[in-house]
Amino acid sequence: MAVYAKRNKLINFSRIMRSIWMNPGISRIEIARKLALDKSTVTNLASELIEIGVVQVGGARDSGPQGGRKPIQLTIKGDFAAVIGIEIQTDYYQAVAANLSGEILYSEAHKSDVSRELLPKRFAEVYERVMAEVAKSGVPVLGVGLGISGIVNPHKGVIIKSIPMGITEPYSFARDIAAKLKVPAYVENDANACALGELAFHKSERLRNFLFALVEFRKGDFSKSEYGGIGIGLGIVLDGRVHYGSEFYGGEFRSVFWNGPSKGQLSLPLDRIRRISTDADVQMEFSRELARNLAVFVNTLNLNQVFIGGDLQSYRIPFDEMLAEEIRRNWVYDPDDIHCTVSYSSVGEKAVAYGAAGMLLERLFTSRPILSGEDRTITGITNLLDRLEPIGKRSPVEGN
Repeated sequence: MAVYAKRNKLINFSRIMRSIWMNPGISRIEIARKLALDKSTVTNLASELIEIGVVQVGGARDSGPQGGRKPIQLTIKGDFAAVIGIEIQTDYYQAVAANLSGEILYSEAHKSDVSRELLPKRFAEVYERVMAEVAKSGVPVLGVGLGISGIVNPHKGVIIKSIPMGITEPYSFARDIAAKLKVPAYVENDANACALGELAFHKSERLRNFLFALVEFRKGDFSKSEYGGIGIGLGIVLDGRVHYGSEFYGGEFRSVFWNGPSKGQLSLPLDRIRRISTDADVQMEFSRELARNLAVFVNTLNLNQVFIGGDLQSYRIPFDEMLAEEIRRNWVYDPDDIHCTVSYSSVGEKAVAYGAAGMLLERLFTSRPILSGEDRTITGITNLLDRLEPIGKRSPVEGN
């Protein structure tokens, strides 16, 4: 009975925290109504979260038409804690530390040679360096997320395959890296990490069906010689959840116009693709072909949002307008029926690292399994509360 009661409390904690996180300024009575919970249950659990310091009380809103006590607004305290996101490619890495509101506290990017054998060492170096920088601000770190190119099983913490990294057999991030850390850690496909980051930081109930198109121009010799130096990945979100497919291949992309023999993802010959950074005509051809492919996804799946991240926006091509045009052209019915917004990621080349940080928050606030330092699976909310409670008790948060 005691175990059941504790589990039930943790579930309600998770639901209440997510409601506050997704709806900043929501009141206790609105939470109770939204979650079909008893008002006293919400009041008691919200009070505990306020005492811990992760939830803060805002001003009172106007009462309803029937009068009565004005509802008090609740919000997640953004600067209470931080999360770290890291992107590792074969020739560089990006790292970002963000607070619970998505504000970037620290970021860095450097060239770095990385292979499967060097992945644990490089990850540890970047992780320790960013942790040290965040520690200077006194903000505790809840965990770290890694975004990486390839096919990833995030639930087991396994990189199944990664062409750039030379991973041809399943590689256990959970065993070789996450198990050695003092904070929870996740690994995710880079495009999926970006999509999860949008879910985490946009916090909109309407953001349910969307596509994140990640386009990166890579400088590594292998990537250039075999793929023209371009990597394209899609993060597909349906009904608020990333679509992984039956074997985690969801989001792997190759143009419908591709006809070989190159290993690239588009129909353009590799010698032309390699000139994309300097040739405006190649940039236009590339963008048009990609836009036509994405338009099919948008209309077939009836998506209402497309985010574009990575390096594409660094070129002077209005890809967002081009994609919107192709979506309308591809639609069979009245173009006015289409309600899909196309926008660039606000963090540009930091999209994967920022998304990996947001991915961790999305996991924590949705109570999904998370990899702990002891390589066991526990719920995100249990881990969050276990870490936050002592932090809240030993340091006053209201004065920060």
